[in-house]
Amino acid sequence: MKKILVFIFLLLTFASPSQAEELPPPDVFLKASLESLIETLKNNSTLLRDNSKMEAYVSEKVLSQFDMGLLSRSIVGEPIWAKASKEDQGNLTTEMNVFFRHLISKTLSEYDNQTLAFDETSFSADKERVAIKGRVLDKKDETVAFNFRLIKNTEAWKVYDVTLGGVDLIYTYKSNFKLTLEEGGVARLAAELHKKNMAVAAIK
Repeated sequence: MKKILVFIFLLLTFASPSQAEELPPPDVFLKASLESLIETLKNNSTLLRDNSKMEAYVSEKVLSQFDMGLLSRSIVGEPIWAKASKEDQGNLTTEMNVFFRHLISKTLSEYDNQTLAFDETSFSADKERVAIKGRVLDKKDETVAFNFRLIKNTEAWKVYDVTLGGVDLIYTYKSNFKLTLEEGGVARLAAELHKKNMAVAAIK
C-alpha cells in the first residue's frame, strides 16, 4: 500500500506553465516533469529526511497541481456538497489540502527508485479531460498499473483523480468519510479533518 501511495503522488508533481505559454500535451508534460522529480528525490537526501522541507516542497510542487475543489467535491458527492454552505465547502477544501500535504510528505519520503512506463493516453470528446495509463516498475520487477486523470482549466492541466494498483483516490476517501458525511455533512467532515490535521502537526 505504501509503494502505491508513493507513486500516486509521484504522478502528481509537475510544474505549471505560465499563462502566456500554450499548454503542452499532458502526456509529454507529465513524462518530462517526472524525470525532473525523480532526479530531485534521488539527489536530495536532505529532502527525504527533513519533514519540514518535504512539506514545503509538497505545498509548492504537488498540491498546486491538484484541482482541490473538484477533488473535495468528488469525494463528498454532489448531493451532500450542494447542501453545504460556501463557507463549509471552503473550510473542507482547506482541510483536505492540509490532510493531503501531510500524507504526501510522508509517502514521498519513502521513494525507492521505482520507474514508470507509459502505455496509453485518451481524451474526452471535448478534449478537456484526459486519462494517462501506464505501469509502475520497481527493482524487484513488480508491475502495478496506474490511471492518472487530469482536467484542463485556463492555466494548466490539474489532477482530479488517480487509480493505482486498483486503488482509486476518490473512491477510497469517499468510502473512508462516508459515515461522517452521512451524520454531519461537509461541516462535520471539515471539523474532524481539522482535528486530525492539528494532531498530526503537533507530533511533527
